[in-house]
Amino acid sequence: MEALDRQGEIVDAGLWFYYSEEGTWKLLVSMPARLAGGPKSAYRSIQRALKKSDTDALNVEAIQIIRSSARVLRLLRKSVVLEGMSGVRFRQNVIGGQYVEDAYIYRLQSNA
Repeated sequence: MEALDRQGEIVDAGLWFYYSEEGTWKLLVSMPARLAGGPKSAYRSIQRALKKSDTDALNVEAIQIIRSSARVLRLLRKSVVLEGMSGVRFRQNVIGGQYVEDAYIYRLQSNA
């Protein structure tokens, strides 16, 4: 998130989300301005940020670009809003009838 911020990107949501059915974590990122140009534009921006941050710990396959209106974000916004850069663990909760096993939220803006 910080690398994207330094790059001047508008990121209204960024969080790790655990998909229990698959047994995998995904970094969910919402970048409304980039999505207007299609998901490839958003992924290219993330790849640039990863290169500049010189990290090998995260590859683009672990990242999923999602819309601000995605169901998972709408659900989480009912319980958590983080306007700045934070870190909140959200686990074993039910929101709107949907069970969330585990998530780590860096940013989740309410006005998205």
